[in-house]
Amino acid sequence: MTAKQGTQAQGQRGEDLAADFLKGQGYRICERNFRGRCGEIDIIAKKGRTLCFIEVKLRSTDAYGTGFEAVVPGKQRKLSRAALEYLTARGLMPQESRFDVIEIFPSLAGESQRINHLADAFAFRGSAP
Repeated sequence: MTAKQGTQAQGQRGEDLAADFLKGQGYRICERNFRGRCGEIDIIAKKGRTLCFIEVKLRSTDAYGTGFEAVVPGKQRKLSRAALEYLTARGLMPQESRFDVIEIFPSLAGESQRINHLADAFAFRGSAP
């Protein structure tokens, strides 16, 4: 397995954990790994009337910051444009929506992995693609 394949497998594992967590919290998973010309959204889920665009960050260490800290303004703009592309392509405009970040931290001795769900983590940034 190459380093890239290992990273992709880790990312997929993180997204699987996040999707299971969200289902347990009453979310309905609408789509995973939406890829548009503006970027990719890890998970799109619905809770009540709100459509949530969710970025998943799995961290093996916090040496480079938390998962949320990795969702810098440039990444937020890409996610915003991808979300707008998704809403437009699916004919869902207008739609109550928000951007969430799910941080997954490694398990410590005798503990399971910790999941931190930051609902409404940032506001829409940017303009239409």
